[in-house]
Amino acid sequence: MVWTPKATLQFANDIITASLVLDEGSGTREAIQEIASALISAAVAADPTLASAVISAIDARVTAEDLIQGTDPRVPKLGNPKRFLVDDKDGREALFVDPNGKVTAQDFIAAFALIAGMEFLPGTGWGLRGKNGRSPIYLDPATGRITIRDLHPDTGRPAARVIVQVLIGQSNMNQTAAPVSSRLDVIHPRIMSAQWDPAVTWPAASTVTAIAPATTPMSAQKVRSGISPGMFLAREIVREMEDTIVVVLDGSVSGSGLITDTENGVWGVNYTGANPKLFPRVLAALNATLRLVRSMYPGVPVDVWGAFHQGEADGGQTLAAYSTELDALLSGFRTGIGRPTMPFVLGGTVPEATPPLEYANITAAHIGTPARLPYTAFVAGVKNGGGSGSVADTVHYHREGAEVLGKRMHKGIKRAIFNTATTVPHPPLTVSATWRKSTGALTISWDFPECRVTNFVVQYSIDDGAWVTVTGRTIPLDTTATVTGLNTGSSIAVRVATVAELGTSAYTTPVYATLI
Repeated sequence: MVWTPKATLQFANDIITASLVLDEGSGTREAIQEIASALISAAVAADPTLASAVISAIDARVTAEDLIQGTDPRVPKLGNPKRFLVDDKDGREALFVDPNGKVTAQDFIAAFALIAGMEFLPGTGWGLRGKNGRSPIYLDPATGRITIRDLHPDTGRPAARVIVQVLIGQSNMNQTAAPVSSRLDVIHPRIMSAQWDPAVTWPAASTVTAIAPATTPMSAQKVRSGISPGMFLAREIVREMEDTIVVVLDGSVSGSGLITDTENGVWGVNYTGANPKLFPRVLAALNATLRLVRSMYPGVPVDVWGAFHQGEADGGQTLAAYSTELDALLSGFRTGIGRPTMPFVLGGTVPEATPPLEYANITAAHIGTPARLPYTAFVAGVKNGGGSGSVADTVHYHREGAEVLGKRMHKGIKRAIFNTATTVPHPPLTVSATWRKSTGALTISWDFPECRVTNFVVQYSIDDGAWVTVTGRTIPLDTTATVTGLNTGSSIAVRVATVAELGTSAYTTPVYATLI
């Protein structure tokens, strides 16, 4: 014999309990069914011929039972005359229902725990216990704060990897781009920031003591009030890689030099002067960040990427001197963390920065870095990108310029990863030709391909004649070339091939221009 829902409504004093009993999968229904079944069995055994009497006896007996006040934890109990309580499996009060049917959670965490099957973890809060005994995600019942250790914060899936992104250089990397806005620069759940010790004031040596959600501006050795192209780079990474967490370490310092001895510090690995020695400081902070990351995300693969923007303080240095110090700095970071293939992307200065001749050698050194060092890439500066500090500021990127530069760096870091001698060179995807009649010059430009490049071969053909190779290119990895001495009315075709250790790629499909 099966107890029927009709009897339920006779003793259910509230709509909540009634709905639980009507639910065939509920623990409440199961508990009451056990009580009713025992009563039915006893009545039938006493007088099996009196079915109607049995039913009457059951109805009377069930009605008299104080089921709501019972001890079975699966049944809601009457906590006081004004409310019914639901406890979790550990005996903690999770929620209550008043006589009007209003459901109130004592705290969100306890109510959620009832539904999600979470358990109360001593010293942690409500959490899910992982196979290793750790709680990958837990919620503090006192504050409602959600803490995620091993899980991807958007999806709840395990994070595929963590990328530690270290920012080095001077002011343009050190969060000087303006304006910023709380409406646009919101905290992203997968972009974290390495926190420099707040008790240490610049220029005293500091290190990283914690990992926290990245704010704008984020924690830095020398705190600024703007936004960095490094933040825009991080946003592009998490947009493209759904299961990746980025931890940004801003080690950059405005006004610092690579060779030039400035009061804000020097990046040279062999610098012994009196001003802040930035390389050993940031290297120590990077290693501290890696230790914290491994503790927060045990078992999750960790990669380290670098972004560099510097040079304004070193205007006037020779190409050879700056190139040597730059290569030593990037190599020093790789050696210092034991990652010889750590990729670096270098960003160009504002093209209109004055005086431009002082930056020529710096730009040439930056452009040539990918040929000198594997796993590096250079991205050009953003034209018209200056003006952060004032209308006369041609040195510092404004917000839009920093955003474009950050997006270019995102493409550049992928080129850096493929910049190895074992990568087969392939032709650029895009080539263009621009004729300027006033100067009689044809400018050829192309995109940098995602492969190893040590040089480019640029050719042109006049009126479908023989191909002529452009000569006199002083910077082999520059992605522009100029042809002069052409006659108006001619039809010009141009093409480009990529050169690396494994040979020369095919040429691009010819692009045509008519000189009018």
